[in-house]
Amino acid sequence: MTQEPVVWDAGLQPERTALAWHRLGLAIAALALILTKVIWPVLGAFALLPTSTVLILAISVAVLGRRRYAHHNHALRTGRGHLPDGRLPVLVVVTTTLIALSGALLTL
Repeated sequence: MTQEPVVWDAGLQPERTALAWHRLGLAIAALALILTKVIWPVLGAFALLPTSTVLILAISVAVLGRRRYAHHNHALRTGRGHLPDGRLPVLVVVTTTLIALSGALLTL
């Protein structure tokens, strides 16, 4: 008789991943606030445009991470469903690119 391996943390991996997405959203939000402080002397009030964009994207990362976790839990409970799509990683790439472009503009 072969016994099934016991998974000691069943269901905790999606929770850890959701917490990682939440931390990433908070880190991007903090970076948006720092970006304002750094860009303000150069751009003045126009610094609010990239900052607010990055801040909105940071909130979106946190919200989509929570939604992704809820979808995954529902799929685990019901035994049906599919993996979440790739919108959240693409959003992180867009956010990172915007921050990098803001830094490049600042150095020019």
